[in-house]
Amino acid sequence: MPRTTLLAAPLALLALAPAAQAAPPWQPAGALGAAPSLLSVDASFGTGGPGVLFGSRDDRESFTRSVLLRQGVLAPLGADGAVGPQRVVASVDAPPVRYAGSRVVVARTQVVSARTPSVPRTKVGWSLGSVSASGVTVGTPRWLHTGGLSAPPVLTANARGDALLAWVETAPGAGTERLWLALKRAGGGLGRARVVRSAGGITGLAVDVAPNGRFAIAYQRTVTGSPSRGTTRNVEVRRGTVRGGLRAGVDTVGGSIGMAHADVAVASTGRTTVVYATQDLGEEANERQRVLSAVLPQSATGFAEAKELDRTARAARPAEEVRVEADETGAATAAWTSQDSQGRNVVRVATQDTRAAFGEPATVAAGDLRDLAVAPDGRAALVWSGHTGEGQDAGVLAALRPVAGAGFLPAEEVLGDALTWYPSAFAALPTATTWLVGATRAAQDGAEDAVVAARR
Repeated sequence: MPRTTLLAAPLALLALAPAAQAAPPWQPAGALGAAPSLLSVDASFGTGGPGVLFGSRDDRESFTRSVLLRQGVLAPLGADGAVGPQRVVASVDAPPVRYAGSRVVVARTQVVSARTPSVPRTKVGWSLGSVSASGVTVGTPRWLHTGGLSAPPVLTANARGDALLAWVETAPGAGTERLWLALKRAGGGLGRARVVRSAGGITGLAVDVAPNGRFAIAYQRTVTGSPSRGTTRNVEVRRGTVRGGLRAGVDTVGGSIGMAHADVAVASTGRTTVVYATQDLGEEANERQRVLSAVLPQSATGFAEAKELDRTARAARPAEEVRVEADETGAATAAWTSQDSQGRNVVRVATQDTRAAFGEPATVAAGDLRDLAVAPDGRAALVWSGHTGEGQDAGVLAALRPVAGAGFLPAEEVLGDALTWYPSAFAALPTATTWLVGATRAAQDGAEDAVVAARR
């Protein structure tokens, strides 16, 4: 992500709102130290009180055991961007989620055997904690299952405390994955886990839970058939409610040409929106990336046919991140990385109208998407790592949407340094008047990585 000036040869901003007046500058607000280097960063806020700032880092001692373990660096994060006392917690490889009051739910993993280093046998579970200005506390894990794990679990929770934890168990051999799910009701304890999909390869996991407890899990499932039938790859969804459990049946929302990067947003009304980028497999890209959306309208029993939002101008695989977030009305905003006719990666964004249909996507700027945050009232912040006209990194940039239904304002540089690389970034909207952006910072002069938060 990263470097000096903002877009030396700027792209035209399509359908973006003009700035009404000069915006106040972004200001450095806090930092999270790293020893060893941080790999990724994220933040989670609830209603009132500080949020939780999370950084993932390698456990250096794990190299001696032929398997790489991860630790979490946790600290309180104020709405003004101030970072409180930090602590390192073992067995934390995914961002914690803050919910009701000062409470926090944390996904936990612990390697128990590394005979197969690429898929070590790992215990998966979760624990509860809390956050205050004096620090973050994390309780004893409740372990749920032990099996092969090739990617961190995914975790989400709503403001009242409904939560769900999902992960994919991988066994040696192709097409032997199992999708696990555990639920926590608001006011209740941590639930047990169950298998909710099996028989096939399962990748690209994404989860969301609405304020009233409706939830959805999106993923790609690959099934290898006989030579005559070939291999089928589809993006599927499992739905349900935290109190009522999983709904019977599987929704197939669209096909994939190889691999899919997906995200899902669920509204209390029942509207569920899936957006995914699909790319071909192999050493080189031979097909154009496609971005598709599928919507389950309010009160409907099934998803409408998936519709194409975007297609790259040439064979390419630009998207590593796809984001979709919904406001309190259910209207979703989607963002992804595409590629233009000149071969430049560009960030694109699209917003649903009152009929749940996405409008024409807008090109925001050259760069690679890092995060999208949407507040219940429809305000939004889009964050990406920028590129100059010569393809060089250009720091961390953001575009803001101050009012629901309006376009995004022009891009602004938030963090930038000619000798610094920003490989991970997040956006957060902790209050009605505050915007936060954080990033991992890796200087070329050998300085340790750190997380820098900037506020508006």
